[in-house]
Amino acid sequence: MNKYPEHEILLKNGMRCILRNLMPDDAEEMNLLMKQIYSETDYLMRYPEETEQDSRNTRTFLRKNNADPRSINIGAFVNDRLIGVTQITGVGDHIKTRHRSTLAIAILNQYSHIGLGRALVQEDIRMAREFGYEQIELGVYAENAAAGHLYESCGFVQWGITPNAFKLKDGTCRDEVEMGLILNCKDS
Repeated sequence: MNKYPEHEILLKNGMRCILRNLMPDDAEEMNLLMKQIYSETDYLMRYPEETEQDSRNTRTFLRKNNADPRSINIGAFVNDRLIGVTQITGVGDHIKTRHRSTLAIAILNQYSHIGLGRALVQEDIRMAREFGYEQIELGVYAENAAAGHLYESCGFVQWGITPNAFKLKDGTCRDEVEMGLILNCKDS
C-alpha cells in the first residue's frame, strides 16, 4: 500500500530531493542509512552497533507500517540515495490514546541545515492531520539546540523534561525534552 504520493522538493542548496513512502524493498538501504546516522551523532536512541542488521526484520517492519492506515515512514532521496527518514505513528489504538502520535526523524549530517528537516517535519504534521491525530509528540536531547529550534519554529512547545533519559557509553547522562504540537483536541 502506498499512502504517500512521491513528490519532489527543492532544498536550500538547489538539490532536488524526492520524498516517498518507504517500501519493504528499501529495508537494506534504510539499515545502512541508520547505521551511518547513528555513527554521526549521539542525539538518537541507538549506537551504530545497535542498528538492525537483518533486512528481513526491517522489511517486516515496513510492511506492517505500510499496512497500518495511521502510520507512515517517509524516505528522502537525493540522486536515488536515501539521505533521511521520518515516521509518524500512533501512541496506541485504545480509545484514550488513539488521538496521539509520535514523530521521529533522522538525516545524514551532510544534509543538515538545507531545509530537509523542516520539509520532513511539515510533511509529518500534514500526514498526522490526514490520519486524524489530534496531537504529535516527540523527544529531543536537551542540548540539541538546532533540533529544538526547528521543532519550535514548526509550532511544537516544550511539555517537560526527563532527567537522565539517555545514558551514554562513557557513563554520562543526557536529559530529554518532551515536546508536542496540538493539532485539534477538545478542552486543550
